[in-house]
Amino acid sequence: MEGAQEDARRAPHSLESRPRSGGALPYPCRVSETQQARSQRIERVLAYMFTGLVMLSVAAFIAVLIATMAGVAENDGFSQGVWPIVIMLPWFGLPLAFLLLIALFIVHAVNRSRTTRAQTN
Repeated sequence: MEGAQEDARRAPHSLESRPRSGGALPYPCRVSETQQARSQRIERVLAYMFTGLVMLSVAAFIAVLIATMAGVAENDGFSQGVWPIVIMLPWFGLPLAFLLLIALFIVHAVNRSRTTRAQTN
C-alpha cells in the first residue's frame, strides 16, 4: 500500500507539468514537430553538402599544388589517371557549393518567416 501512495505522489497528473528529459518544462506554444524536423533536415543536408563540396574542392586544389611541386606535371602527367578529375573538381565544385549556399540562405529565410508568421497569429 505504501508503494502505491509513493508512486501516486511522484506521478504527475498532467503532461504540462511533467518535465522533459532535460529537466525543462514543455514548450509553451504548439509546434508541428514534423514540419520543424523536415525543415531542419533540409537545412542540415544543404549545409553538409556545401561543407563537403568546399572541403573536397580545396583538397583537390591543394593536391594539384603538391603534385606540381613533386613533378607530376612533367611529361604530361596531369592528363593521365585521376588527375583530370582532380584538376576539374574545383572548377565545378566551388560554383556548385556557392549555389548550395544561396539555397541554404533561401530555405533558412523561408523557414524563419514561417515561424515568425505562425508566432504572430
